[in-house]
Amino acid sequence: MHFRHSTLMKKLFDASGGKKDLMATLQKNLKGAHMTFSSQLCPHCRFSRDVSGFGHVASIIEEVISTALDLVPAEACLAYLPDGGGLRFAGLRRTERPDRLHYYADADGARHVCPLAEWTAKHREIVNLSDLADVARYYDSDSAYHVTDLVPDLNRATDLKASSTLILPLRDTENELLAIIQMVNRTNTYGETAYFSGEDQNSMESFAAAASQAISGAQFMRSVMSGLIESVALRDPAETNTHADRVGAISAEIYHHMAEERGIKPQIVRKHKDQIRIAAMLHDVGKIGIPGHILQKPGRLTPEERAVMEHHCAVGAKIFSCGRREMDKTVRDVALYHHQRWDGRGYTGDEHIPNLRGEGIPLAARIVAVADVYDALVSRRCYKEPWEHDAAVAAIRVEVGTHFDPEVVAAFSSGENIIKAIQKFYVDQLPSGLVD
Repeated sequence: MHFRHSTLMKKLFDASGGKKDLMATLQKNLKGAHMTFSSQLCPHCRFSRDVSGFGHVASIIEEVISTALDLVPAEACLAYLPDGGGLRFAGLRRTERPDRLHYYADADGARHVCPLAEWTAKHREIVNLSDLADVARYYDSDSAYHVTDLVPDLNRATDLKASSTLILPLRDTENELLAIIQMVNRTNTYGETAYFSGEDQNSMESFAAAASQAISGAQFMRSVMSGLIESVALRDPAETNTHADRVGAISAEIYHHMAEERGIKPQIVRKHKDQIRIAAMLHDVGKIGIPGHILQKPGRLTPEERAVMEHHCAVGAKIFSCGRREMDKTVRDVALYHHQRWDGRGYTGDEHIPNLRGEGIPLAARIVAVADVYDALVSRRCYKEPWEHDAAVAAIRVEVGTHFDPEVVAAFSSGENIIKAIQKFYVDQLPSGLVD
């Protein structure tokens, strides 16, 4: 064994050109081995690794759809989430098309939900149909739905010619429904339409358990965040959960467009998109340390009051100063720097922390600056009425190169349809009581 190790070290020494470059050669070989190991992970294992730090259900749904299509090749994968007594559309990806139907695509509640998915939600059972004509057994005798309408309905939902489907309920440990995943049209190695086998179903059942755990974790994190945001809303009526949701969602979509333009790998995009969303949702949490009479004042603040209000940036950064994860750093950066300006002005709320400018400002903070201003403009405040979307966009464009990063505003403009859907999706519900 010692001889083998000595021989290996001699080969590495010779290949490296001497002792000086030996460590660099070792690091290169170890890095290559790590990349090979990572690429050989099964989709199920990669999913568990990649979503371990995710904090929002929307991010996990995107990862679930992507992983499901890696695990069991199919023409499309849809996701639905519980909504009152029924389901709502939560995402769709088709393998042959680059476009995606996003989490907010059904903001008006008009998008079709497959009746088989509704059956799965009701009975908490898997549906695996190789022939969509054989669906009568999934409906009650008194059902008003005509089974002959199923294929046209599913075709309309996916914009595909549906022939087979596999639908799974995602449940928590108490059998409460978390989501529905629907695969449409299994494809074989030749790209031909096939049926979903028993092995496919077993693989997806195993994956569903991991996906359910990830969604449950995100729901818990959301409940904690909601409590924190509601605490701020008791002082500042503008800082509602829906405002946080909108700023988070808009920021995530701005980053998504920027990342696509930069050619960043989808796996990396989904990770950073989730981090930016969570950081954006918590951008104003430092207002919990600002007196309510200042935050609620309907008129212009005095210079002294404004100095106190600006301190919320430093307070927010201090709240998250103990965390060491990448997510914690992103949250701190956004809390501290989301009122920085591209031209170097702005504020951090702490005279000992200097302003930054241009690309020296963390990207997440530059993104949130645009999303936050836009949502403030189109929302009602105690001192103003809401602006129209076009007027708000025009006001932001005027500030390109002075207040805002030009690249961020370009990405914001390219995603206007999604941004409008987000505004419809998250509607304000103001808190009933305020505190000073």
